[in-house]
Amino acid sequence: MKDIDSLIKAARDNQNATADRATDTVKDNRKMMGEMPEYKNTDELVDDAVRGALAKSDMTNEKQNKPAGDFIYILVSASLSDAEITDILKLYDGRTDIALVVQGAKDKKNLLDELTHWQKLSFDSKSSLAVNLDPTVFKNYNVSSVPTIIHEKDGELVARVTGIYDIAYLKDKTGDLGVAGPAVGVVEKNLIDELQESVAKLDFDGMKKKAIDNYWPRQVFQEFPEATKRATRTIDPTVIIPQNITSPNGDIVAKRGRFNPLTVMPFTIKLIFFDAREEWQRQFARYQFEHTPASLTPILVTTNVYGDGWQTFRDTKKEYGDFARLYMIQPGMAEHYGLINVPSVVTADSKRFINDEYSRKDFEELK
Repeated sequence: MKDIDSLIKAARDNQNATADRATDTVKDNRKMMGEMPEYKNTDELVDDAVRGALAKSDMTNEKQNKPAGDFIYILVSASLSDAEITDILKLYDGRTDIALVVQGAKDKKNLLDELTHWQKLSFDSKSSLAVNLDPTVFKNYNVSSVPTIIHEKDGELVARVTGIYDIAYLKDKTGDLGVAGPAVGVVEKNLIDELQESVAKLDFDGMKKKAIDNYWPRQVFQEFPEATKRATRTIDPTVIIPQNITSPNGDIVAKRGRFNPLTVMPFTIKLIFFDAREEWQRQFARYQFEHTPASLTPILVTTNVYGDGWQTFRDTKKEYGDFARLYMIQPGMAEHYGLINVPSVVTADSKRFINDEYSRKDFEELK
């Protein structure tokens, strides 16, 4: 095993494209020969898919993307007149340490239109300053009236004041300075609140059921004919390595020429391929699973499903025993192991994969 790992790592790190392709083949062999997907039940798989994207969201993280040093936020709203907003844009034109921010839209259906209006004001005023969407500042400081100025240093509050937009007022001041002029209420809804409300309304159980119900109908299965006679075929996994593969310190880990992974990594698996839709093939799979030598690990692999699809896997213990786990055939496995008809059993000797096909008659005689 260590030899194979060294071979793969050395090829990935040090060889040209040709050697890489050869080593990738070896890697594929290794993967096919032993690694099966991590087992998860239906609920775990769907929960991962449905909740994963939401779990990654950090929009409410008040420390996210905070500018370093001194920074001024001027919080505004559509409750202020366009003339007032234009005055602010012109007054602080060219300032890179100031941002005008709104917390959302009056109607989320019109969010794009409202943001476009803000940007038009900036364009018409010929100011380099823009009006940005930043609901976190409003949320973090619980701002409900504007204009409000927030002075931060390295993401921490220095001072704040409501009712004016002259930042000079905050010079050498700290803390919450209250209201220093006329203020009006914020008319937009906070985008974070709207997103959280939308998430709260999501029917996770319904989404899960829909995902479960729709998964199998979307799958395309390769059909494998039923075996009609006892047959055995062998598959040689040998690959050609076009040039020596070396480790980082220059040692040769694999010489140029033919390489058979079975010579360095014994295949201690018994792959049992079958079509779970057929009752006799399910019985065959259980028989093969239960009559596996202690030196081998049996793995059940179905080529198709029955019922709603998930029923195939819910029936695993009933059909194949308490210790069985059922897997779905993966892309490339049929070609790799020479799978043509089912059921078939794949084992290996020191040089070749051995694919044994069984007909229904063969199974009856086997029992």
